[in-house]
Amino acid sequence: MNGISIKPTLNTMQNMALQAQGKAQSTAVDGAGKFADVLMKQLDHVNSAQHKSEELQNKFALGDPNVSLVQVKTAELKAMVLTQGLIQIRNDVVEAYKNVMNMPI
Repeated sequence: MNGISIKPTLNTMQNMALQAQGKAQSTAVDGAGKFADVLMKQLDHVNSAQHKSEELQNKFALGDPNVSLVQVKTAELKAMVLTQGLIQIRNDVVEAYKNVMNMPI
């Protein structure tokens, strides 16, 4: 394909799920830094996938013979899946924050 891969995103999501279940060992401070780093990497990954999709769409619209409709739709779907995954991560983080804030002291 065009170098767009969702494997890193899936691996990150699986690691985050393990951490949420308490199966991963890390300190709170380290975990916060690692989480921020992972989140930033995933934001960059999603952003680059979206830009790649837009670039292929523009090339196809301009009649570039090296870009097929299959490549355009594949890149578009990958960007959409990555975006939906990132939105789900955000929703899970917000829900976890709400749960922590509602815990009795």
